[in-house]
Parts: sequence; C-alpha cells; structure tokens
Amino acid sequence: MNSLEITNIVKKSGKYIVFLNNNLSYKFHYEILLKHNLKPRMTISYDSFYAILNENKLKLCFDQALVYLSIRMHSIYELKQKFYKKGYDKNTIDLTISKCCDLGFIDDDLFAENYLTELKYRNIGSYKAVQMLKIKGIGKEIAENLVSKLYNDPDDREVIMKLLERKKRILSKDLEKNKIKEKLFRYLYTKGFNKTIIYEQIDKFLK
Repeated sequence: MNSLEITNIVKKSGKYIVFLNNNLSYKFHYEILLKHNLKPRMTISYDSFYAILNENKLKLCFDQALVYLSIRMHSIYELKQKFYKKGYDKNTIDLTISKCCDLGFIDDDLFAENYLTELKYRNIGSYKAVQMLKIKGIGKEIAENLVSKLYNDPDDREVIMKLLERKKRILSKDLEKNKIKEKLFRYLYTKGFNKTIIYEQIDKFLK
C-alpha cells in the first residue's frame, strides 16, 4: 500500500484535523489545506503526504513563534524549550528558529540587553542578573560582559545603599541590632547582591 486516503477533515479550535485510513490523524493549518487542495476521500501517495506534513509542521511552528513573540521578546533557548513542550521535532524547531533569526524576530544580543535593563530597573544585583541571563540561555561570558557594560556600579554598592534607605522604617521598630541586620540581609540577598558587600553596606548604613 503506497498511498493514503483522507477519510475526513474536521475543524477544531481554529485548526483542521485530517483523518487518514490508517487510523492516524494530524492537525493542519488551513493555508496548507488550501495550497494542496486536501479534501475528504482524496487519495495521496505516502511521499507526497509526508512532504506536505513537514511543510505543515513548519507553518504551525512558525505561527506559534509569532504568538509567543507578540507577547514579549524571547531568547532562542526560551523558544526552543516552548516548542519542545508543544511536541515539535528538532528539525522543525531549528528551521523555525533560523527563519525567525533571518527575519530579525529574535536576537539574543538584543534580548539580553533589554532583559538586563529590566533587571537593573528592578534593582536586581549584578550577580543574580548574570544567573538570570544564563537561565534564559545567554552564555556566561556574554552575560558577564553585558553586566559590566550596563551596570555603572559593578559592585552594586550604590544600589544597595539606595535600597537600604528605603528600609529606614525598620530602624524605628523595637528590634535588636542583630535582628535588623538579619532582616536587611535577607532582603538584599534575595535581590542577588554579594554577601560580603551586603554586610559591608549594612554596617555602614547602621552606623
């Protein structure tokens, strides 16, 4: 048996399900159905159908990329992970990522710079910023270079002191000095600052 028969085509959630006589079914993009004039009771060779199927996967994957990118910028790594979770194969993912890069829709350098600017605005420490960039798939060397470029105060001393100034109200509470230091340390450490510099700035703040 060198051919397949399309037994039915059903619309579901904006996509079309193509049912075959071998009891398999596939989700199709409407544009691919129209382009190849696929319809019920149509007989098609295995080779032709699976060539169309690969074209269809690329179309669905690319459309999904546009949905993700319309919400926010993504790194290449982020998009790949989302596509794998959707069940796309490596070849389809690689071709989709390549197309997005060629069109300028994804750019890891631009993504990293924008993401780091956001982290800096949120007063995230330089050490934690590097770790968060790495989680997004940005290489350690690139992340560290960007941090040293965009963070005017690589040791975070100025930022830490500004954050401590916002916490002045804690000084009015009836707490022992060690308890105050503990609370301030936890607050700053969760923002990703270096432990030694945190203690140094807290001691300066509490003098």
